Amino acid sequence: MSNHKSHVFLGREDVILKATIEDFIQSNSPIGSTFLKKHHQYSFSPATIRTTLSMLEDKGLLTHPHVSAGRVPTDLGYRLYVDDLMENISQLPSEQKTFTSEIETMATSMEELMRATAVMLAKISKVFGVVILKGYEKSILSDIELVKLGSDRVMVVLAMKTGLVRSIVLNLKVDIKDSALLHVNDALRNHLLGLSLETIVSSMKSRLKDTGVFDHEIIQILLSRSASVFAAQNDAVVFTSSYNELLQQPEFRDTQQFQEILPALESDSLANDFEITNQSEWKAVIGGENENDRLRNCSLMSAPFKGNHLSGRLALLGPKRMRYSALKAILNQFATGIQNVC
Repeated sequence: MSNHKSHVFLGREDVILKATIEDFIQSNSPIGSTFLKKHHQYSFSPATIRTTLSMLEDKGLLTHPHVSAGRVPTDLGYRLYVDDLMENISQLPSEQKTFTSEIETMATSMEELMRATAVMLAKISKVFGVVILKGYEKSILSDIELVKLGSDRVMVVLAMKTGLVRSIVLNLKVDIKDSALLHVNDALRNHLLGLSLETIVSSMKSRLKDTGVFDHEIIQILLSRSASVFAAQNDAVVFTSSYNELLQQPEFRDTQQFQEILPALESDSLANDFEITNQSEWKAVIGGENENDRLRNCSLMSAPFKGNHLSGRLALLGPKRMRYSALKAILNQFATGIQNVC
């Protein structure tokens, strides 16, 4: 944790900055000296509060929308608040502690468990929920099934020992008979099961070369697309909630502003952004700290989890005006719970 207080803040500035940020988070309105004096039991006068607000603005911690308005936090102000001023919440409301049992009743597979976790995160936090699994390429293939969708379309279903299931649809140039499909499926099972996905990508050609199905169209397509079929963006699988909770935030009720961040909410983009936040502890990336410019008006908060079979990060994405302390507690609570069931 960085320690900015000793060389940036005085005691009074601590108090005023903390109150201004927390009141702004709560009200979504610029905070002025009159508001602070009315809502807090300060011993100092409104004039002193005004002077302190001005000093905090001069230091780049607060700003104001226009001349007569109150103050709002800057990215730097939020950063100092998160690092040094916010109070850590150790106890969550009892209804939020029962999420594990609720999720387990919703999920019948590991994939559903992760998706349900993202949905529950969003429901409780009122922002966008994300679950990202790392180390996907080290997953061990436990089964592979070729499912005929039509005379020239086949779905490849991959099942991993972790409980994750992935499916890819292949469009073929020629019709395929049921007997040939079974023959190809048997060959894939005999030569690929028990291998990690990264091993399959690197050795699939040599393993299938001497089989009688090597020249079959399905095998050739799988060989040409092995990196996309058996791998994932940045070795990560991303599960997300819907946008509904995020759209309830005042900052994103403006269609244009929401459209601006929408591409950043896609799985591939989030997988890239998590390369930035691949830390071993809770982390908040605020506003302009995001390398993705589309998220310059957002904050991305995340916490790691590591279960017996799977590891990754849970994350919340929302406006910079987030309840950082409460959401940190929610993330850590979810991380503790999810690693006990994966």
